[in-house]
Amino acid sequence: MDAVLTDEEGKVHHVTYEGPVSYDNEGGDEPDPSTGSTLEQDLNIEAGTAAASYVTDDGYVMEVSLQFTDMELDMEGYVVPPGSMMTVDMFMPFKDNGELNPGVYDVAATYEDYTVYPGELYYGIWPTGTYVSYYPDASTEQLGFVVSGTMEISGSALGGYTVTCDFTTDNGYTIECSYSGNLEIQGIPVPYSTLEGDYTLDLEGASGFAAYYGDYYYTGGANWMISLNPLSGPDGFTTEIVTESTSFEEGIPTGTYEAGASVTTLYPGEYLTGFIDGDYLYGTNYVGGFTSDGYVTEFAPAISGDLNITNNNDGTYVISFSFVDDLGNTWDGEWEGEIQLEDGSEPYYAPRRSSVSILRNSSFDTVDKKEVMENLPVKAAKLQPDNRSVRKSVSAR
Repeated sequence: MDAVLTDEEGKVHHVTYEGPVSYDNEGGDEPDPSTGSTLEQDLNIEAGTAAASYVTDDGYVMEVSLQFTDMELDMEGYVVPPGSMMTVDMFMPFKDNGELNPGVYDVAATYEDYTVYPGELYYGIWPTGTYVSYYPDASTEQLGFVVSGTMEISGSALGGYTVTCDFTTDNGYTIECSYSGNLEIQGIPVPYSTLEGDYTLDLEGASGFAAYYGDYYYTGGANWMISLNPLSGPDGFTTEIVTESTSFEEGIPTGTYEAGASVTTLYPGEYLTGFIDGDYLYGTNYVGGFTSDGYVTEFAPAISGDLNITNNNDGTYVISFSFVDDLGNTWDGEWEGEIQLEDGSEPYYAPRRSSVSILRNSSFDTVDKKEVMENLPVKAAKLQPDNRSVRKSVSAR
């Protein structure tokens, strides 16, 4: 056993062990509820409870996860079997007010407006897309993955919605689901930029650092996390990119990088757009207003725009950019200098995947765009937002 762990203060601890290992099977002989067994019957779900949660968007198309259940909820919000839970992965025209778009949605793997993404078992572990979970009892889950059919939404936010689903699973069973009542999309990100207008970064004297993580996203490129840290000036810059070249020895290759369509997957030639998770900034951000403790009080994400990197082949680089933030402000800048490179693809030397801590005031809203799916434990399931990092994202790929 060989482990390299990084604590909250950034200190690295290396632990090794070689020898015998004993273990007990405390899980019993029951099948793993996360994979479940196959649904082998038709279902007619008359849902009394529903939830809608934002997943991601590209500014035009928004992915939303809907959940419907005919089970009762306990005091903690968990469902009480027997019964069913229907999860629908839908794509609709972007709206930032939490309202659904009425219309007919067809099952199709196209990521287009008014479509429902088919269901599948991601890596043989996580059910994703559109699927139904049937619980004949609290310890048994039967899964049916939707491959065809339609969903119709009518009504409005004022008077309530009526949702009717008529689906067919991969085993040919019919799943009918209906719900009438209030439904609002939760978790739509709010702007977090502190800029009040266009801004050019002052990167004079900033030091450069970049960590290489190999093909971290399994998309055929090399993942680099780059930061320009202020030494004497007021401003800093962070970004995460995937390059065409996968060589660490050759450094960061020259190229122009465009905004990625997802905050969970990057392809060669893309940078990760900025987002906030709790008290941390990730992706591509302007950072400034540093406190003595290293927190930042001024920041803005890159939502669109281009990042240009030139490798001078002597250890120095030119980085220039012009981005638009989530309030429509343009922020840009240019920097030239040496970048310290570290190879994070080897576990012995892996630096911590970086983020920036913010000093938040009491009125600052939290947006979590990378909540990992917790999939239906033996207690059954909790009806909750389903923003998963193991899912398809809005993309024309």
